[in-house]
Amino acid sequence: MVESASQINSIRFTSEQDCNFIVCTATGFRIHETTSGKLLKACHAFEGGLMHCRPLGRSNIFMVVGTGKAASEERNRLVVWDDAVGKRVGSVQFHRSIVDIWTEGT
Repeated sequence: MVESASQINSIRFTSEQDCNFIVCTATGFRIHETTSGKLLKACHAFEGGLMHCRPLGRSNIFMVVGTGKAASEERNRLVVWDDAVGKRVGSVQFHRSIVDIWTEGT
């Protein structure tokens, strides 16, 4: 699936140690190598799109926050995504919208 630039919600580096960046889109996230732009990983499992996404270290676990366009991806819900099994493995709902995510080692 090819997405247009207008569907990008956020971009950030994955960590200081990696030479990668993560792009949150209208359907999920993509990880690219910074120097070449090469696509390393793509996940299109979020129908409402993602606003924030951070990997947990170098594991297959990602912390994600949706755009609020789907009930399962609310702006005030932090979702724990296990990319190895391709599903949500947990979530925490807050009273207010989440504005950023920081994980250990990022």
